[in-house]
Amino acid sequence: SIVVLTFFSGCLSTAPILFYDAVVKNGYELHFFLFRITPESFMNSSRTFVGQALTGTSGILSASVAVTVVSFVLVGVIEEWSKHWVTRKSDPAYFSSINDVIQLSIIAAIGFAFAENVVNPNYFLAFVKNFLVSTASPDWGMFLGSVFGRSIITNMVHITCSGVLGYFYGLAFFAKPALEDDRAHGRRHLFILFLHRFTGASRIQLYR
Repeated sequence: SIVVLTFFSGCLSTAPILFYDAVVKNGYELHFFLFRITPESFMNSSRTFVGQALTGTSGILSASVAVTVVSFVLVGVIEEWSKHWVTRKSDPAYFSSINDVIQLSIIAAIGFAFAENVVNPNYFLAFVKNFLVSTASPDWGMFLGSVFGRSIITNMVHITCSGVLGYFYGLAFFAKPALEDDRAHGRRHLFILFLHRFTGASRIQLYR
């Protein structure tokens, strides 16, 4: 069914962020004509930011803030675009309401989170190695706490973000019937009407 396909497609949509993690881990640089980009690990930049905040090194702190924010935004964009791409490529015949779009977005997010936790060597595999295998005695408390944090809290973040994005994509997908319903009930979108008259663009496209 489309739900199962969306789940496994969400699993496969981890490829871009796993590629980014591999680039960061191996220290590769992206060279362009006039500049170069050195991808930074969000976890490492966050640790640097917290450490410098505690020691009070203000000069370096401002730079670490910028690196942390940029890496956070970049990782977020990669992950949300990947999950949203799965929803956009789903069968549009399945969508009968905005709720359907939201639900499918959430299914893609669950698949993404599941694959990320299992495949990414920094998460579940690292928890097993650090807390159960490499220690003199298994630390089940730290292991279960780490697994809980990744499997529950992080999943909720993925579900929330994808649900919000799915809602607005659903609004765009059903723009025409939504505008017709608003018009039938006497509701007017003055800003859209202004842009329509100013640019000549379709009201449906502006609504989207």
